[in-house]
Amino acid sequence: DRDRSKADAERAIQKRAELEEKLQAMDDLALVQETLEQKARELRKKKKELTDERKITKRIRTQLKRLEAKVATTTKDNQALTTEKDALSASNEAFKTEINALRGEIVALKAERRR
Repeated sequence: DRDRSKADAERAIQKRAELEEKLQAMDDLALVQETLEQKARELRKKKKELTDERKITKRIRTQLKRLEAKVATTTKDNQALTTEKDALSASNEAFKTEINALRGEIVALKAERRR
């Protein structure tokens, strides 16, 4: 009877040790699972940040293309205005020459009238 009690006690101790090991393994798994869930949350957050950065980068590229187009248009407009200004300057010089010639004729006519 005593041997039986001793064997039962040893089995109970062994069973308890097995249960404690299983419990420890479950705790370890729970910790691993929590760590994996935390990493998954961090990765989702980083993915969102990267997506946001890509959207911002795309927006900036679009704005840059628009600005480049505006610069190209402005450059063409400036070139056209410069050409027009040069033509007006040449025309102005021609008018000045013509005015000076007319002044010369007026002076000549006045001089002729005085005689």
